[in-house]
Amino acid sequence: MAHRALIYSVRIHRKWKPNDFIEFGDLEDEGVYLGDVLHEIFSNNFLATHDNKILLGESAKLIGVDVQTSFRSGDGGYGADIEDENHNLLLRQLPEHTQLLPCGALFRLPKNQQYGWWAVHENNGRSIKGLIEGELQSQFRARYPDLMLEINPWVPSNVLTEALAQNRLETVRLFKYGAASDFKDADQWVREEASPQIELRISAREHAEKLVPGLAKAAAEGDKGAFGKVIEFENLKFDMAKVEVELDNGSSRTFELLGPPGGHPFAADIAPSETQGIPDTESLFEELGRVITEMQ
Repeated sequence: MAHRALIYSVRIHRKWKPNDFIEFGDLEDEGVYLGDVLHEIFSNNFLATHDNKILLGESAKLIGVDVQTSFRSGDGGYGADIEDENHNLLLRQLPEHTQLLPCGALFRLPKNQQYGWWAVHENNGRSIKGLIEGELQSQFRARYPDLMLEINPWVPSNVLTEALAQNRLETVRLFKYGAASDFKDADQWVREEASPQIELRISAREHAEKLVPGLAKAAAEGDKGAFGKVIEFENLKFDMAKVEVELDNGSSRTFELLGPPGGHPFAADIAPSETQGIPDTESLFEELGRVITEMQ
Protein backbone atom coordinates (compact mmCIF):
# COMPACT_ATOMS: atom_id res chain seq x y z
CA MET A 1 0.00 0.00 0.00
CA ALA A 2 2.84 2.40 0.84
CA HIS A 3 1.78 6.04 0.76
CA ARG A 4 -1.26 7.81 -0.70
CA ALA A 5 -2.69 11.31 -0.70
CA LEU A 6 -6.44 11.55 -0.10
CA ILE A 7 -7.85 14.85 -1.37
CA TYR A 8 -10.74 16.77 0.20
CA SER A 9 -12.32 20.14 -0.53
CA VAL A 10 -12.49 22.85 2.13
CA ARG A 11 -15.05 25.66 2.38
CA ILE A 12 -16.57 27.85 5.10
CA HIS A 13 -20.16 29.08 5.19
CA ARG A 14 -22.37 30.83 7.67
CA LYS A 15 -24.44 28.62 9.93
CA TRP A 16 -27.90 27.91 8.50
CA LYS A 17 -26.77 29.48 5.19
CA PRO A 18 -25.04 26.61 3.30
CA ASN A 19 -24.61 28.65 0.11
CA ASP A 20 -23.16 31.73 1.81
CA PHE A 21 -19.47 30.91 1.47
CA ILE A 22 -16.73 33.06 2.98
CA GLU A 23 -13.23 33.90 1.78
CA PHE A 24 -10.56 32.20 3.85
CA GLY A 25 -8.86 35.51 4.58
CA ASP A 26 -11.92 37.25 6.05
CA LEU A 27 -13.58 35.12 8.73
CA GLU A 28 -16.58 36.90 10.27
CA ASP A 29 -15.73 40.01 8.21
CA GLU A 30 -12.82 40.69 10.56
CA GLY A 31 -9.90 39.89 8.28
CA VAL A 32 -9.00 36.73 10.20
CA TYR A 33 -7.26 34.14 8.02
CA LEU A 34 -8.32 30.49 8.32
CA GLY A 35 -4.71 29.40 7.84
CA ASP A 36 -3.72 31.26 11.03
CA VAL A 37 -6.62 29.68 12.90
CA LEU A 38 -5.72 26.13 11.84
CA HIS A 39 -2.03 26.72 12.51
CA GLU A 40 -2.89 27.77 16.08
CA ILE A 41 -5.21 24.78 16.62
CA PHE A 42 -2.66 22.24 15.39
CA SER A 43 0.23 23.90 17.27
CA ASN A 44 -1.51 23.65 20.65
CA ASN A 45 -0.89 20.02 21.74
CA PHE A 46 -3.40 18.63 19.23
CA LEU A 47 -4.75 15.29 20.46
CA ALA A 48 -7.57 13.09 19.15
CA THR A 49 -8.70 9.67 20.37
CA HIS A 50 -11.33 7.09 19.44
CA ASP A 51 -11.59 3.60 20.95
CA ASN A 52 -8.03 2.24 20.85
CA LYS A 53 -6.81 4.80 18.33
CA ILE A 54 -4.87 7.95 19.16
CA LEU A 55 -3.52 10.83 17.11
CA LEU A 56 -0.75 13.02 18.51
CA GLY A 57 0.06 16.36 16.93
CA GLU A 58 3.79 16.73 16.32
CA SER A 59 4.21 20.07 14.55
CA ALA A 60 2.43 22.66 12.44
CA LYS A 61 3.83 25.22 10.00
CA LEU A 62 2.15 27.96 8.00
CA ILE A 63 4.11 28.54 4.79
CA GLY A 64 2.37 30.97 2.47
CA VAL A 65 -1.13 29.57 2.01
CA ASP A 66 -0.13 26.03 3.05
CA VAL A 67 -0.69 24.68 6.56
CA GLN A 68 1.65 21.70 7.01
CA THR A 69 0.74 19.42 9.91
CA SER A 70 2.65 16.38 11.23
CA PHE A 71 1.24 13.66 13.48
CA ARG A 72 1.89 10.27 14.98
CA SER A 73 -1.03 7.90 14.55
CA GLY A 74 -1.37 5.22 17.23
CA ASP A 75 -3.16 1.91 17.35
CA GLY A 76 -3.30 -0.43 20.34
CA GLY A 77 -5.51 -2.73 22.34
CA TYR A 78 -4.20 -5.96 20.83
CA GLY A 79 -1.19 -8.26 21.02
CA ALA A 80 1.23 -8.88 18.17
CA ASP A 81 4.66 -10.33 17.51
CA ILE A 82 7.22 -8.23 15.64
CA GLU A 83 9.80 -10.37 13.83
CA ASP A 84 12.86 -9.74 11.71
CA GLU A 85 13.28 -11.01 8.15
CA ASN A 86 14.27 -14.45 9.48
CA HIS A 87 11.17 -14.67 11.71
CA ASN A 88 13.13 -14.15 14.92
CA LEU A 89 11.06 -12.43 17.60
CA LEU A 90 12.21 -8.85 18.17
CA LEU A 91 9.33 -7.52 20.26
CA ARG A 92 5.98 -8.65 21.54
CA GLN A 93 3.34 -5.93 21.42
CA LEU A 94 0.92 -6.15 24.33
CA PRO A 95 -2.62 -4.69 24.42
CA GLU A 96 -1.41 -1.80 26.57
CA HIS A 97 1.23 -0.88 23.98
CA THR A 98 0.61 1.61 21.18
CA GLN A 99 2.02 1.28 17.68
CA LEU A 100 2.77 4.72 16.23
CA LEU A 101 3.15 5.67 12.57
CA PRO A 102 4.21 9.12 11.31
CA CYS A 103 1.60 10.82 9.13
CA GLY A 104 0.99 14.27 7.72
CA ALA A 105 -1.61 16.50 6.14
CA LEU A 106 -1.53 19.72 4.15
CA PHE A 107 -4.20 22.41 3.82
CA ARG A 108 -3.99 24.85 0.89
CA LEU A 109 -6.16 27.89 1.63
CA PRO A 110 -5.80 30.87 -0.76
CA LYS A 111 -6.75 33.97 1.24
CA ASN A 112 -8.96 35.62 -1.38
CA GLN A 113 -10.79 32.43 -2.35
CA GLN A 114 -13.74 30.45 -0.97
CA TYR A 115 -12.47 27.03 -2.05
CA GLY A 116 -9.43 25.17 -0.77
CA TRP A 117 -7.91 21.72 -0.56
CA TRP A 118 -6.83 19.29 2.13
CA ALA A 119 -4.38 16.51 1.26
CA VAL A 120 -4.29 13.81 3.93
CA HIS A 121 -1.41 11.33 4.06
CA GLU A 122 -2.37 7.66 4.32
CA ASN A 123 0.61 5.67 5.61
CA ASN A 124 0.36 2.01 4.57
CA GLY A 125 -3.38 1.90 4.86
CA ARG A 126 -3.69 3.89 8.09
CA SER A 127 -6.03 6.82 7.58
CA ILE A 128 -5.94 9.76 10.00
CA LYS A 129 -8.67 11.87 8.41
CA GLY A 130 -11.48 10.89 10.78
CA LEU A 131 -9.48 11.53 13.93
CA ILE A 132 -8.17 14.88 12.69
CA GLU A 133 -11.51 16.16 11.45
CA GLY A 134 -13.47 15.23 14.57
CA GLU A 135 -11.18 17.18 16.89
CA LEU A 136 -10.64 20.00 14.39
CA GLN A 137 -14.39 20.56 13.93
CA SER A 138 -14.89 20.60 17.70
CA GLN A 139 -12.24 23.26 18.24
CA PHE A 140 -13.36 25.32 15.24
CA ARG A 141 -17.00 25.39 16.47
CA ALA A 142 -15.84 26.54 19.89
CA ARG A 143 -14.06 29.49 18.30
CA TYR A 144 -16.61 30.34 15.60
CA PRO A 145 -20.09 29.07 16.59
CA ASP A 146 -21.71 30.99 13.72
CA LEU A 147 -19.52 29.43 11.02
CA MET A 148 -19.36 25.94 9.52
CA LEU A 149 -16.12 24.35 8.31
CA GLU A 150 -17.21 22.14 5.41
CA ILE A 151 -14.91 19.29 4.39
CA ASN A 152 -15.99 16.93 1.62
CA PRO A 153 -14.34 14.22 -0.48
CA TRP A 154 -12.91 15.84 -3.61
CA VAL A 155 -13.94 13.85 -6.63
CA PRO A 156 -11.70 14.59 -9.65
CA SER A 157 -12.23 15.00 -12.78
CA ASN A 158 -10.59 17.24 -15.00
CA VAL A 159 -7.05 15.94 -14.42
CA LEU A 160 -7.72 12.23 -14.69
CA THR A 161 -10.49 12.28 -17.28
CA GLU A 162 -8.64 14.78 -19.49
CA ALA A 163 -5.54 12.58 -19.47
CA LEU A 164 -7.68 9.59 -20.41
CA ALA A 165 -9.52 11.57 -23.07
CA GLN A 166 -6.17 12.48 -24.60
CA ASN A 167 -5.07 8.83 -24.79
CA ARG A 168 -2.42 9.10 -22.09
CA LEU A 169 -3.22 5.91 -20.16
CA GLU A 170 0.07 4.13 -19.43
CA THR A 171 -0.77 1.22 -17.11
CA VAL A 172 -3.67 -0.39 -15.27
CA ARG A 173 -3.02 -2.31 -12.04
CA LEU A 174 -5.64 -4.56 -10.45
CA PHE A 175 -5.43 -5.72 -6.84
CA LYS A 176 -7.12 -8.57 -5.00
CA TYR A 177 -6.84 -9.14 -1.26
CA GLY A 178 -7.78 -11.98 1.06
CA ALA A 179 -6.57 -14.69 3.40
CA ALA A 180 -4.09 -17.30 2.21
CA SER A 181 -6.87 -19.87 2.28
CA ASP A 182 -8.80 -17.88 -0.34
CA PHE A 183 -6.22 -18.67 -3.04
CA LYS A 184 -5.45 -22.23 -4.09
CA ASP A 185 -1.74 -21.69 -4.71
CA ALA A 186 -1.05 -19.03 -2.09
CA ASP A 187 0.71 -21.47 0.23
CA GLN A 188 3.54 -21.66 -2.30
CA TRP A 189 4.43 -18.05 -1.54
CA VAL A 190 3.03 -16.88 1.82
CA ARG A 191 2.66 -18.32 5.30
CA GLU A 192 -0.77 -19.57 6.32
CA GLU A 193 -1.35 -16.67 8.74
CA ALA A 194 -0.35 -14.02 6.16
CA SER A 195 -2.69 -12.03 3.93
CA PRO A 196 -1.61 -12.23 0.30
CA GLN A 197 -2.10 -9.49 -2.25
CA ILE A 198 -2.58 -10.50 -5.88
CA GLU A 199 -1.62 -7.80 -8.38
CA LEU A 200 -2.15 -7.80 -12.13
CA ARG A 201 -0.38 -5.15 -14.20
CA ILE A 202 -1.54 -4.34 -17.72
CA SER A 203 0.63 -2.27 -20.06
CA ALA A 204 1.69 -2.25 -23.67
CA ARG A 205 4.81 -4.26 -24.44
CA GLU A 206 6.18 -1.36 -26.45
CA HIS A 207 7.39 1.25 -23.97
CA ALA A 208 6.03 4.29 -25.82
CA GLU A 209 2.65 2.73 -26.62
CA LYS A 210 -0.37 3.84 -24.58
CA LEU A 211 -3.35 1.72 -23.53
CA VAL A 212 -6.88 2.10 -24.93
CA PRO A 213 -8.48 4.46 -22.36
CA GLY A 214 -12.21 4.17 -23.12
CA LEU A 215 -13.19 1.76 -20.34
CA ALA A 216 -11.13 3.54 -17.67
CA LYS A 217 -12.49 6.93 -18.73
CA ALA A 218 -16.09 5.72 -18.49
CA ALA A 219 -15.40 4.22 -15.05
CA ALA A 220 -13.76 7.45 -13.83
CA GLU A 221 -16.85 9.36 -14.93
CA GLY A 222 -19.11 7.14 -12.82
CA ASP A 223 -20.24 4.41 -15.22
CA LYS A 224 -20.98 1.47 -12.91
CA GLY A 225 -20.94 -1.10 -15.70
CA ALA A 226 -17.59 0.11 -16.99
CA PHE A 227 -16.08 0.00 -13.51
CA GLY A 228 -17.29 -3.60 -13.13
CA LYS A 229 -15.51 -4.52 -16.35
CA VAL A 230 -12.30 -2.77 -15.26
CA ILE A 231 -11.98 -4.79 -12.04
CA GLU A 232 -12.70 -8.15 -13.73
CA PHE A 233 -10.07 -9.92 -15.80
CA GLU A 234 -10.19 -13.50 -17.10
CA ASN A 235 -13.20 -14.24 -14.83
CA LEU A 236 -11.31 -13.08 -11.72
CA LYS A 237 -12.89 -10.14 -9.91
CA PHE A 238 -10.43 -7.79 -8.26
CA ASP A 239 -10.97 -5.48 -5.29
CA MET A 240 -9.24 -2.31 -6.48
CA ALA A 241 -7.96 -0.68 -9.65
CA LYS A 242 -5.26 1.93 -10.14
CA VAL A 243 -4.43 3.74 -13.36
CA GLU A 244 -1.20 5.50 -14.28
CA VAL A 245 -1.55 8.42 -16.67
CA GLU A 246 0.80 10.93 -18.22
CA LEU A 247 0.06 14.47 -17.06
CA ASP A 248 0.28 17.65 -19.12
CA ASN A 249 3.76 18.37 -17.74
CA GLY A 250 5.07 15.00 -18.96
CA SER A 251 5.26 13.37 -15.52
CA SER A 252 3.29 10.27 -14.57
CA ARG A 253 0.83 9.97 -11.70
CA THR A 254 -1.03 6.94 -10.36
CA PHE A 255 -4.64 7.35 -9.25
CA GLU A 256 -7.06 4.97 -7.64
CA LEU A 257 -10.02 4.37 -9.94
CA LEU A 258 -13.03 4.70 -7.68
CA GLY A 259 -15.89 3.97 -10.04
CA PRO A 260 -19.36 5.38 -9.22
CA PRO A 261 -19.38 8.27 -6.71
CA GLY A 262 -19.79 6.94 -3.20
CA GLY A 263 -18.35 9.47 -0.81
CA HIS A 264 -14.75 8.42 -1.42
CA PRO A 265 -12.04 11.06 -1.78
CA PHE A 266 -9.70 11.30 -4.73
CA ALA A 267 -6.64 9.11 -4.03
CA ALA A 268 -3.20 9.46 -5.59
CA ASP A 269 -0.08 7.41 -4.92
CA ILE A 270 2.85 9.43 -3.57
CA ALA A 271 6.48 8.49 -3.00
CA PRO A 272 8.15 10.53 -0.24
CA SER A 273 11.78 9.78 0.57
CA GLU A 274 12.19 7.33 3.45
CA THR A 275 14.81 6.42 6.01
CA GLN A 276 14.34 2.94 7.49
CA GLY A 277 10.72 3.04 6.37
CA ILE A 278 9.99 6.44 7.97
CA PRO A 279 8.92 9.13 5.44
CA ASP A 280 10.98 12.30 5.35
CA THR A 281 8.79 15.20 6.50
CA GLU A 282 9.95 17.74 3.92
CA SER A 283 9.64 15.23 1.09
CA LEU A 284 6.17 14.20 2.29
CA PHE A 285 4.86 17.77 2.18
CA GLU A 286 6.41 18.27 -1.25
CA GLU A 287 4.49 15.22 -2.48
CA LEU A 288 1.19 16.30 -0.89
CA GLY A 289 1.58 19.80 -2.29
CA ARG A 290 2.44 18.46 -5.72
CA VAL A 291 -0.76 16.41 -5.86
CA ILE A 292 -2.87 19.46 -4.95
CA THR A 293 -1.07 21.55 -7.58
CA GLU A 294 -1.78 18.92 -10.22
CA MET A 295 -5.47 18.94 -9.24
CA GLN A 296 -5.92 22.73 -9.29
